[in-house]
Amino acid sequence: MCTKSQLMEGLKASYQTIGRPERVGIALSGGADSCALLLLLRALSKEEGFSLVCMHIHHGLRDSADGDEAFVRTLVESLNLPYLVRRLSWDKAHISEEMAREGRYEALFQMMEEAHCQTIALGHHLEDQAETVLMQLLRGAGGKGLRAMAEFERGLWRPLLSVSKKDLLLFLDEEQQLYCLDETNRSPRYTRNALRLQVMPALRKLFPRCDKALYRAAILQRDQYALSTMAVKAWMEQNAVIFQGYAVVGKPAFLEADESLQRAVIHKAAEMLDIFLDFEQTERVRMAALLERGKANLPKGGSVQSGKHRLLILSGQKIHATLPKLEVVPLFSGFGDGLSHQALDSDKAGDYVLRTVQKGDSIRPLGIDGTQFVDKYLADRHVEAPLRKLWPILAKGNQALWLPGFSIGEEAAIGPSTKNVLYLRLTGALPDGRILGRKEP
Repeated sequence: MCTKSQLMEGLKASYQTIGRPERVGIALSGGADSCALLLLLRALSKEEGFSLVCMHIHHGLRDSADGDEAFVRTLVESLNLPYLVRRLSWDKAHISEEMAREGRYEALFQMMEEAHCQTIALGHHLEDQAETVLMQLLRGAGGKGLRAMAEFERGLWRPLLSVSKKDLLLFLDEEQQLYCLDETNRSPRYTRNALRLQVMPALRKLFPRCDKALYRAAILQRDQYALSTMAVKAWMEQNAVIFQGYAVVGKPAFLEADESLQRAVIHKAAEMLDIFLDFEQTERVRMAALLERGKANLPKGGSVQSGKHRLLILSGQKIHATLPKLEVVPLFSGFGDGLSHQALDSDKAGDYVLRTVQKGDSIRPLGIDGTQFVDKYLADRHVEAPLRKLWPILAKGNQALWLPGFSIGEEAAIGPSTKNVLYLRLTGALPDGRILGRKEP
């Protein structure tokens, strides 16, 4: 059992952890949890000197909604605290738990901005967190979902996650503070209510400390997810490139990675393209990636192409080519590396231009007899079709003088008769993810 002083100590520590905001909003429904939090925050505000703003949402979904608002207004006025209210209108026949939740948070963020608050305190407690972990587990969530509710995230502050409902009710009794009862909490019609009313009591009979165990599990999952996120970020910095509209993942490194890392990389790359994959979709992409020529469809019209050298994840949106930056530079040793530095015969290059590959472009590769269309030349070198049309080409008319990353053409190659040398430097990324000074992904 937590005493008032212990509740205050925990609240103060949490407040200091989140940076001691000067203006705090509290979502006040009138229920036991939010009323307990209100009294605790009011006491802490006197000690710490921050301003407290009460925020109430009138859902209009319950017959008691008007009574709840009246109760909250009376309570807030008795404490002489500022008060904001939002009324939400719904089609009661088609409202879902998720829709109501999203509407509630949208309204809270609007009030947060209006009241110039740095955070909004919510009254979620230990049992709420345990229910959330269990719901996520039953949905098949991964580490991200099993973290459940954060103590502080996106401006939302939940300082009571380690406090039991029983302790909050005892505190309210000691303070002689009344509160509202939500009759819908007794209806198993809603998933969370069914879990709370039917599943959790049965679990507590088998595992009396299951609420605290699930709470600890969420903390451990949060730790593991943070470590995993750092590992994925480090791996992708070396082996993947995210462009506008698509991502390139290096195939050799991907095949050497552990299955868990493969899934995490796929999920993260897709997420960075605004595509959110569930487990089955992620696994379907992973199976395609293991093939030399694998394909898979993604949500939102996206797709995956697995080639010999790379895994290509396409968002389904129109891809706009981003040309690397081309500069004329002073003398450098040799003839260049063909990737980012290239020396050409200046007189033969003439009025060159850097652009993307166009239909009809051709190249006569240095040291190779014959002329090829650039599109076929790239295809023969395992460049996927979506990337071929994005490829930069230094051209004179329809003739390729330099195809960065592959070859230069005979037309502007340095030879015995060369008098003037043009030294070029290309900076940025090629469409397949290759970057100057970095190992090929």
